Amino acid sequence: MSSLLWKIESGRTQPSYVFGSIHISHQQLESFQESLFRYIPLVDCFAAEVDLDPGVSQRVHSYLLLPEDEPLDKIIDAHHWNKLKLSARKYFDIDLNEFKQFFPIVLIMQLSTTCLSNSDKAFLDLALWNYAHQQNIKTSGLESIDEHYGMISKIGLEYQIKAMKDMLLNASGFKRKLAVQLEYYIKQDLAGIHRLIRKQSGGFRHLLIHYRNQNMVTALINLMNDNSVFCSVGVGHLYGKYGMLNLLKQKGFHIKQIGI
Repeated sequence: MSSLLWKIESGRTQPSYVFGSIHISHQQLESFQESLFRYIPLVDCFAAEVDLDPGVSQRVHSYLLLPEDEPLDKIIDAHHWNKLKLSARKYFDIDLNEFKQFFPIVLIMQLSTTCLSNSDKAFLDLALWNYAHQQNIKTSGLESIDEHYGMISKIGLEYQIKAMKDMLLNASGFKRKLAVQLEYYIKQDLAGIHRLIRKQSGGFRHLLIHYRNQNMVTALINLMNDNSVFCSVGVGHLYGKYGMLNLLKQKGFHIKQIGI
């Protein structure tokens, strides 16, 4: 499979589309964006993983926070916390104290986005959402705010802390992995991306990927009952036995890759 964009057909309605997106802004992705703009006006509805409107996003903050009496600098002993602070400042130019009240995965996601982005334009998934609004196309989230962001607290804190330590103490290795991920994405290599995500998600793969794929496919099919849909989800949700493309095939939909 070597495409990020797929046509979904059932014979009952106009074709729908599923796109594997990425939450960064990068100059090499601008040609993808322009190609995708051709397909969005063809549908009735644009769907992302979650509602991306600014008003909704303001409700997200509480899902990202640790309990007030359990900041990271109390969970991690002082010696190791200071070591992590030095690495964060040296290799990422951030003050780790600013993130001590947040789940570690918040920092991991932010640094992943920052390290991969090289443009000040809107992230790719948000740019598509905004374009749908400009075209007066209705928008929807496949998951509720609680379903989407509630996952953060379900990922074991010990696992999150270990991942954060690995990132901060091996910054060069972390950045190399991100570069490989971007290379696979630009090549539209779904299998390569799938292999990377399998390693990164570890024992939480079912919770983060498989379980959510089932729910998002159900929500997408419900939307497609009455609408043609352009659906944009993280690229890691597309490929594999439990990927959204295979789940749609199992439900009787015909899928066809589209070059962009």
